[in-house]
Amino acid sequence: MDDILNEQSWEDTDVTDNWCENYPTDSLPSPFQTEACLTLNDEFLYVSFVCYDDETPDIVSTLRRYFKY
Repeated sequence: MDDILNEQSWEDTDVTDNWCENYPTDSLPSPFQTEACLTLNDEFLYVSFVCYDDETPDIVSTLRRYFKY
């Protein structure tokens, strides 16, 4: 992959965007959007994600909600 999305197949595909958060609530638009695209040829399926973020460090205080004790 060359990570350059300027080929014609990428230009012709639809972009999925306008995602919503799922935590803490599932009805707010995400503060940083992601664009997702799918395209294919006779042999392969190609997936592209463009993820936007700012320079603020991501801090996770605990992973407790992901584990059951």
